[in-house]
Amino acid sequence: MVRKYVSFILVFFFTIILTGCNLSSMTKGTKNKQIDLGIVEINSYKNSFFNMNLTAPKEYVITIPQGQKPLADGSQPKLSDLNSLCLITIFKDFQLDQSTNNASFCIIAEKISSLKKVKKSSDYLKTLKAGLIALKFSFPYSFNKDIYYQKIGKRNFSVLDAVASDKTNNIEIHQKDFACIINGYVLSFISTSGDKEGDKTINQIINSISIK
Repeated sequence: MVRKYVSFILVFFFTIILTGCNLSSMTKGTKNKQIDLGIVEINSYKNSFFNMNLTAPKEYVITIPQGQKPLADGSQPKLSDLNSLCLITIFKDFQLDQSTNNASFCIIAEKISSLKKVKKSSDYLKTLKAGLIALKFSFPYSFNKDIYYQKIGKRNFSVLDAVASDKTNNIEIHQKDFACIINGYVLSFISTSGDKEGDKTINQIINSISIK
């Protein structure tokens, strides 16, 4: 189980890196409504900028990542000046649940103006897919279908389904990436799961999302 979980975490964070979660990259902020990290309350998350909320299962923990890279003078940059933000991560609290269900979920927001050749959400996932293919020597990926669309709340998201395989350790990790352009950002969800129970957990999180 430990080996499976380590492989699972590696795949998850490889994908976050590929999406360009680069907190040091900056552009001039807009004068319109400013992006925010949102609010976590026990097992729920709300974000007013994206008009979104969700609920996680009780054995999972929602975390807003901390530690945006300080500027040269030691101050913190404005969120609206950052090209990319990791808004939340959702991982299991193993003190509450010792099962092998090890699903995880992450929300990332990237400024569309900072992404070359990305005009629509499917373009974003095509770029991500190319990056995942490049990981073939670490975690070979397979894709059973083309990018498709799924309605979440009142928004249509582009979706990429992938499977990362570690044949040496007999591990397969199902990864699902969602993307939608909202308020000048690509809002993306990254989900990973290692078994059918994990898939159910991801579906539970996705079905809980309200977004307008």
